[in-house]
Amino acid sequence: MTQYINESMKKSLTKFVIDEPGPAQEQNTNSSPTSEIVKEITTEQTANDPDKNYFDGLFKAYTRIKQAVIEGKTFEVPVLIYRNDEPFFHINSINAIVAASGSLKSTFLNTVMAAMLSKGLTGYDYLGFRVNDDFRSKFRIILYDTEQSEAKVTQRTATVIRAAGFNGQDYPNNFFVFPLSSSSTKERITAVTKLLDYLEKPENNKLHNIIFLDVVTDLTKDINDSKEAPDIVAQLQQLVNLKNVTIFISIHKAKTTGTARGHIGTEVTNKATTILAITRLNSSGIKKGNEGNGTVIYKMQTEKYREGKEQNSFEFTYNEENNLLRLATSEEKEQLQLKEKDQMRLLYESFGFNKFTVTNDTREIEPKLVNIFGEKKERSYNFGLDKLCEFDKVTLMDNGTPLNIKLQKGKIGRKICYQVYEVYGIFENEVNDH
Repeated sequence: MTQYINESMKKSLTKFVIDEPGPAQEQNTNSSPTSEIVKEITTEQTANDPDKNYFDGLFKAYTRIKQAVIEGKTFEVPVLIYRNDEPFFHINSINAIVAASGSLKSTFLNTVMAAMLSKGLTGYDYLGFRVNDDFRSKFRIILYDTEQSEAKVTQRTATVIRAAGFNGQDYPNNFFVFPLSSSSTKERITAVTKLLDYLEKPENNKLHNIIFLDVVTDLTKDINDSKEAPDIVAQLQQLVNLKNVTIFISIHKAKTTGTARGHIGTEVTNKATTILAITRLNSSGIKKGNEGNGTVIYKMQTEKYREGKEQNSFEFTYNEENNLLRLATSEEKEQLQLKEKDQMRLLYESFGFNKFTVTNDTREIEPKLVNIFGEKKERSYNFGLDKLCEFDKVTLMDNGTPLNIKLQKGKIGRKICYQVYEVYGIFENEVNDH
């Protein structure tokens, strides 16, 4: 088949033949060689390409990964904070603290900050936390408080630095505090994501930045906005990955589900390296600071940990001496065990052996459970039952016979259930399951 090509088409096609310059090139009066013209065009195009830096970064990361694999290198994420000499928090990570309102999550963050800033002269144990010596002079702490007034944030700051060993006019030069309660949602996001650019100085460009964000839900207009939440968390991830940042975030626990509130809570916990949950262990009728059996005890427990061995849980309470936290004493934990036994006994008496099963239909059993565990803002009976499931077998007496019982959580079909299992003591040190 014959193809017809006119002269204008022929000239146009000739221009794009690589090795055969056409008439248009021969008549070019520009003194610059063709390669330089192309280079100028490319440079101009690059300057107008907003994605170039991003893709350059991706290709550099690919090159590093490729080279590391070829050389057989392995990488460990450096530890930022230890607890009792065990790794607890790592650099370049997002760490979430999930707890109900009034469960001392802000005080926990204060304790961690004080441990990092500590001069080591106060005699306070900081719940066993200490900063990695390799980072002691190489980090900067930034606290964003979205809930409290400037006056309250001032008190909070004073508590942290006094507990760290700073007095009088002595103030840590690597501790920055910003109250955001009066800021708009947009301003809060801007502060968290862009303030580092205003703090950065040439002599500080090697500092590791540690951001404490209390609380993250205040960065969003609607905590259940499924579009806004991923965007906010993506910006936090960019801080971690691009600006040498580690983030500590506090999140309120939802009253109904017991998980982090809203879509923002879900997004944070999905992306977090570590999730710590604070649970109140004893009665809600006790006020903070009461002595003896009235001391409120909380449990810190790891729900997610991506780096190596999972951290051990521990019990703590409010420390009146420095307005931070202290570990629960053996006597206080023993009181918890007595309370646990009492609740197990009431369960046994109320529902009978092997007859105690709780499903989602709680209308008949709710009055008995509320009587045992008390009225609470969070569905009290579920809170109490879940707590009892964490403990080992409890020994009770039934008609003079030692009885070991344990509460176990499971499912019947799609419904959550709790069952009491009984173990009789045949000999002093021997038991058989039934």
